[in-house]
Amino acid sequence: MLRISFRFDKDFDLSARDPFGDFTIFDGSKELQVKNEFIDFCFAALVDGCKRLSTAKQVRESLGEAEFPLVIETMPGGDIRISFGNQTVRADTLEALEAAVRGATESFLDFIKNLPDFDENDFPRLLQQYSDWKHE
Repeated sequence: MLRISFRFDKDFDLSARDPFGDFTIFDGSKELQVKNEFIDFCFAALVDGCKRLSTAKQVRESLGEAEFPLVIETMPGGDIRISFGNQTVRADTLEALEAAVRGATESFLDFIKNLPDFDENDFPRLLQQYSDWKHE
């Protein structure tokens, strides 16, 4: 089962406007880590990648200032490969990836929604729209 988690960098102020830290995807045996990046960019890349992967075999998503793009692709057997640099994890299906992204997105939004600068960042509203759309 795919698990997506995030951790705010303790050396920076906790902020919804600039949520900086580490982002991790774990597939049960391997881990993909994006360190020292804006967490909302990571979520936005996964959300956009899921949407675009429904009509494409491979998508490349920029992660802000990261050196590498996040690459999401459908493999011949139907499983999904997610890569960042030389790190790779897999999801059994696009639906499994979407469910993991939706759950992690909801956790992220729940975490940041009470921060005083929540309304200063457009990404949370876009992530909420994705979460709402996938629940319909």
